[in-house]
Amino acid sequence: MSAKCLLGLILLYLGATPVTACDLKVTDAWIREAPPGLMTLAGYASLTNTGQQPLRVLKIQSPVFSEVQMHETVMEHGMASMRPMGELQLGAHQKIVFEPAGRHFMLMGANKPLHHGDTVQVQFTDQKGCITDVVFTVRVTR
Repeated sequence: MSAKCLLGLILLYLGATPVTACDLKVTDAWIREAPPGLMTLAGYASLTNTGQQPLRVLKIQSPVFSEVQMHETVMEHGMASMRPMGELQLGAHQKIVFEPAGRHFMLMGANKPLHHGDTVQVQFTDQKGCITDVVFTVRVTR
């Protein structure tokens, strides 16, 4: 093997960064279609930590929305209200379901109208900086 070829292989090896799979798995991702003109929508999905260690979802973003937050519906004094959740912690192999009348994603400031069948890219970032890309589909109902 020539010295030039060997040097190229060494540089390639040193420049390579290890690729690790994210431990967050997101399934059944969908967005409820809103009436015309409403640019804040609700999204739902199942989130599973497939890893051996706890996982924290620190950030959720989408190029279609100016902001994505996690909310939960709670009953207080006989009235249902929503409150932001902040970051989400999942234990090893834990699954958390975001569903109507419970936990949900508030997708705010849509930059275009969304209709039944449209898809939206959403990115979830965990505490390790690992990004999980998810496609949410707009539905009339579940």
